[in-house]
Amino acid sequence: NPTVRQMLFINETKMVVKKSQELILDSIANNSTFYKISNIEYVKPMFEVCWCPMIAAFSVILELTDIPEVFKLCLEGFKSAICVSSIFYMVTERDTFVSSLSKFTLLNSTREMKPKHIE
Repeated sequence: NPTVRQMLFINETKMVVKKSQELILDSIANNSTFYKISNIEYVKPMFEVCWCPMIAAFSVILELTDIPEVFKLCLEGFKSAICVSSIFYMVTERDTFVSSLSKFTLLNSTREMKPKHIE
């Protein structure tokens, strides 16, 4: 049944988002260390490792939230990821972020458009 599968997917996604938020808050509460680098050579390998989880997180959160501040932050994440991937000539990564973002605009879809799709 497609409706049941969709509801299961939505529930699972909500649980993943909630667990991610809890992990981030735990990390902040444990006084995690932040390191600032001055050499750009470390950025590309770090981005190569984390771009897939980033696009997944941004996409899921954009799809599920109706909170303007949250989707603005996700859009800023997309923008920054596209910028970083462009700087390092990471064509596949850049194209993936752009494609995901363009699908979210719903320009080629009959789904209901909300204000967050226009932002």
